[in-house]
Parts: sequence; structure tokens; C-alpha cells
Amino acid sequence: MIFGTNFDPKIEVKFTDPFGVTAGFTGADRVVSSMQLVATTRISYPESIGLWSVEVKNPQPGGGVSQEFGYFEITEGSFVANPFITSISPDMVTAGGQPFTLTVNGTNFQTGSQINFYSSPLPTTFVSAEQLAAVIPASLIMEAGKKPITVTNPDNGGTSNKVFIEVQ
Repeated sequence: MIFGTNFDPKIEVKFTDPFGVTAGFTGADRVVSSMQLVATTRISYPESIGLWSVEVKNPQPGGGVSQEFGYFEITEGSFVANPFITSISPDMVTAGGQPFTLTVNGTNFQTGSQINFYSSPLPTTFVSAEQLAAVIPASLIMEAGKKPITVTNPDNGGTSNKVFIEVQ
């Protein structure tokens, strides 16, 4: 997200990496308003680590190029792989049933990763970088419906995709 003033709907954006390399001006992903736009650029590890800058350019006539602004830093922590869920077991339970152990399979799990059942973080057992387990209390499966499951890694490690358990 870039904030400023007088952004034209056809504004272009240029990112400059820590080594002074730029891909040139490209169109913004989305101009939200004359004071806000969204733009993205590709980054790779470790070449992208360091201080970046941003410039914007409104089209002519009357447009022009801004000064470099928007300095932001990419750190090694920016490249921490988020956890990713590939499957859960069981994937269906009975509403009003007994507590059960949910096994979550995936990638990039860490010691301290936490399974989230709907919006409830659960005490989680780290089995491996590909598997976690948690006991789901009966109180969380009282009502039928699809309930989202996610995994959150510790220390800004990110949150996974959502998978759903069916409570019938």
C-alpha cells in the first residue's frame, strides 16, 4: 500500500532494490483513491534483503516523477515460509460428540506451532515439521457446520491456509 497525493488512475510505480536495480515503471495493481494505491514487485532470497525505495509517475500532460520515497526494509524474516496444511484427520465429526485428537498434516510446521480451530487457539503437540496434533474439546463441536482449521507458527512465522472440518 502506498500513500500520497494526486495519484492518477494510470499512475505507474517503480521499486528500486538495495543494489540500485530497478525493473522500470509498471502500472499500479490498483489505485484505491487519489491518495492511496496498491503495487507489488517480485522479490527473491537473499538478493532482496536490504533497504528498498519507491517512486511513482503520473502520466503526461501535467504528470511527472516523484522523488524516491517509501523506504522499506526487507529482512531475512520476510522470507520465513508460512505453514501450509495439506490434510486433516478426521475431516468430519459429529456435532455434540466427544473430544477428539485432530491431526494436521502439511509443511513448514515449527516447534511452538499452534493449531487454531475456528478462532480458538489450541494447545498443540509438535510431531514433526509435517505433522501437528491437538485435542479438540467437545465444546467446540456443539454446532453443525464447516469449521476452519489453520496453523500459526511462532515468532512472526505466519499463518497457514484454511482447511475445513465438517461438524455434522
